[in-house]
Amino acid sequence: MIDLETFGVAKDSCIIQIAAVQFNHDFYVCNTFNEVISPESCQALGMSFDMDTIMWWMNQSEEAKQKVVLQKQRSPLIEALKRFKLWLPKDTCVWGNGASFDLSILDTAYRLAGLGRPWKHINERLIVTGK
Repeated sequence: MIDLETFGVAKDSCIIQIAAVQFNHDFYVCNTFNEVISPESCQALGMSFDMDTIMWWMNQSEEAKQKVVLQKQRSPLIEALKRFKLWLPKDTCVWGNGASFDLSILDTAYRLAGLGRPWKHINERLIVTGK
């Protein structure tokens, strides 16, 4: 399961956090991944920033802002993408929230960084919720 935090909702949005969990068939969490990303490193790759999303972040709780937006230790995006690629098991299914958000933005980041994405398109799964 992959969850991104971003400074936008477009496919090329700046990623400010990559978080993921590996779980087994019983939904037991086996491993986790968490990297807070330098916005400057996203900007260097030409990723976009959305002022409405940045303002949304500024209105979140202090705890949320401290964990993500105001975090002092940040990784360059390319390095985080390389570490995530090593962390993700080969030929695994990846889950994301929505057809055009997490997996799409992460796929764009891998393309802009000149790295191959670490999953096959046929292994993409989406979270579907309904009322």
